Amino acid sequence: MNKKKITALFEYRLIPELMAFVPKEGRKSLLKSLMNLQSAIYRLDSYLESKWKLKDENLEVFWDEIYRIIMGMNFTMEEAQKMTSSIRRYQLHEQQLRANKLPTRLDPEYYYYYKSCDVRLMRHIILSKAETEIKGLNVSNWRYYDLITEINDDIEDIFEDLDVINGNMFLVKIYQDGLKEAVSYFDDLLDEILVKSVERAHKKDSERIKEIKSQTFKRYVETKQLLLSQRKAIKKKGLNKKSPIIKRLNKMNPASTSDE
Repeated sequence: MNKKKITALFEYRLIPELMAFVPKEGRKSLLKSLMNLQSAIYRLDSYLESKWKLKDENLEVFWDEIYRIIMGMNFTMEEAQKMTSSIRRYQLHEQQLRANKLPTRLDPEYYYYYKSCDVRLMRHIILSKAETEIKGLNVSNWRYYDLITEINDDIEDIFEDLDVINGNMFLVKIYQDGLKEAVSYFDDLLDEILVKSVERAHKKDSERIKEIKSQTFKRYVETKQLLLSQRKAIKKKGLNKKSPIIKRLNKMNPASTSDE
């Protein structure tokens, strides 16, 4: 388990703030289980990213481990399957890359909603274990925060994802339409998500919900800045067209990879 990577993910997605509402005596055990669960999901991701030809029997080994960890937190198998349905959906999106069904064919908010499935699962589990005073919150309160941070991950990981088979929508958009168009597309997308977050504001919002919205704006600003800096880096370095994902995309559907 890459403890450092998982800790960084949890901190970035505001998981520690939620953990504070779990009864103190159960926090350490729950956090350990969540980290084990995230590690199991990462192992599934690693398999999807490293093998073009996927085997159902290998996928089920990873899923058996995910279910085992969730049931270890006192959920039934039926509950575990229901709770991970979004992860199954995102796995399907990754599998569809092999059939030349690219993420850019989908509505981006829909796509990133499912791409943030692992973090939503963590929130769901924590809220189910939380004390009564936090029950006014639900996973949807983090919707726009999670969308923006997931987009941030794609933009941040653009060079890293050249070495794997990954549904990085930013990378695929550059591959299809060129850098200038891709940057403009994501710039507009971030604006649209922020507007929706602001429009969802309500005078009766609790201080906790107001804080989530404040953090959403903070991540929005960071991601806009990251988009510009990555554009400069891509123009300077270019994208390695010998990378696994670009080679596969070129083989299936030759397209522009021009910088502008």
